[in-house]
Amino acid sequence: MKKIKFILILITIFMSMFLALPINAYSSVTEHALAQLIEDAVGNQPYLAKVAFGAMIINRSESGRFSPSVIDVINQYRTLNPKVNHGYNKITFQSQSAAADAFRSDPSEGALYCNIKVNVPSYAVITLKIGDCIFWK
Repeated sequence: MKKIKFILILITIFMSMFLALPINAYSSVTEHALAQLIEDAVGNQPYLAKVAFGAMIINRSESGRFSPSVIDVINQYRTLNPKVNHGYNKITFQSQSAAADAFRSDPSEGALYCNIKVNVPSYAVITLKIGDCIFWK
C-alpha cells in the first residue's frame, strides 16, 4: 500500500512538472526562499524528501500554529535550527523544482515537523520516511 501511495505521489509530481499546473498565490520570491531553505536543510536528500520538506514548511504556514507567512516560517525555521546553512549553498535546479512542486502537492501528508538523522518523539505520528528525513505531526 505504501509503495502504491509513493508511486502516485511521484506520478503527481512528474505530471505537474510537464503540465505546468498553477502554483497557488505565492510569489516567485517566496518560492526562491523556499528553494534556498530546501537546498540548505535537505539538499543531500532524495527529490521526494525535498518536496516533502517544502510542503512541511507550507503546512506550517497554513496550520494556525505558526506564522501565516511562508517567509516568516522559513525565518523561524532558520532561527530555531542553527545548523542549517544560511543561504551559502547555490540553489540547484532540483531544489528549485522541489519548491515549485511543494506548492502543488504534499507528499508529507500534512506533516508539521521533520527530523533529519534524529529520532522523533514517542508521541509523534509519522507520515513519511524517506532518505534521512522523518516527517511527522
